[in-house]
Amino acid sequence: MRIVLTFYRNILIPSLVASLVGCYTLVAVGGTFVIPTLFMIKVATSILLGLYIHIFRSEQLYFFFNLGYSRVRLYVGTLIFDVALWILLITLTSFFL
Repeated sequence: MRIVLTFYRNILIPSLVASLVGCYTLVAVGGTFVIPTLFMIKVATSILLGLYIHIFRSEQLYFFFNLGYSRVRLYVGTLIFDVALWILLITLTSFFL
């Protein structure tokens, strides 16, 4: 898990901004009916960030390859962590509505 968090630091800021924009949208709309749409936007954003790393920052992946991690393992672990963080933020936001 520590290696995945190290990899996640590469996309932490844009991912966190996308999550916080989703929380703001939930508050602005005022209803939980937009959560499935926000989830799809979050998954699409995560996929785009993964493509950014894959295309423009692929030289950084050699560090993780030397530790025995594959691309798929890094990307899936990062996606799971990112979505879990998003679910936590959305749950806390909807709790305070």
